[in-house]
Amino acid sequence: MTTTYEPNMVLSTEQYDVDYEVLPHVLTAEEAMRDDAPILHERLLTLNSVARRAGAWGDGDEGSNVSNRFEFRLGDVEAGFEEAAEDAKRQLIERATIANAIHDATGVRMTKLPMSPGAVVEALGNYR
Repeated sequence: MTTTYEPNMVLSTEQYDVDYEVLPHVLTAEEAMRDDAPILHERLLTLNSVARRAGAWGDGDEGSNVSNRFEFRLGDVEAGFEEAAEDAKRQLIERATIANAIHDATGVRMTKLPMSPGAVVEALGNYR
């Protein structure tokens, strides 16, 4: 193989003795975050603060492939899911009640959300 970089200058791969070393590698972000993954940047430190920009450089004992790690936790997760389920159930009942009230008042059955005044007028126009 021969490559020309400048006029009258030719470089050939035969001029160089190249040794290749196959390095450990990862193919996904999940693999790169594992504890036993090969380190890509030896000076990258993992921050644990949402207030700081991702990634820091330093001279720590161990490098990292993760530039920032943090979790958001507030309150009881299980209680939050239970509350969300109750809220969804309440909203479903409210919407059904509103749809029935619109039907009782106009004779139009609302089948789409939102049931805004404009949607009711549009449904009335299609009904008649």
